[in-house]
Amino acid sequence: MKTWAMHGTFKVVLHWYQQLFTIHVFADGKLVPVVYCLLLLQNSRFFKQIIHYSDITPGS
Repeated sequence: MKTWAMHGTFKVVLHWYQQLFTIHVFADGKLVPVVYCLLLLQNSRFFKQIIHYSDITPGS
């Protein structure tokens, strides 16, 4: 997984959530979503925790 794509969107979540955050990777030439997170707050600490606990590493 050399290339990641991360995206946060606000328009598709229910009103008590702040954001839907997703992580995608390229697999066999296709961009595949591998992590979905509904966030109650927008905070860089949460993004770091999501990446840490997802147990995926760029370049692996």
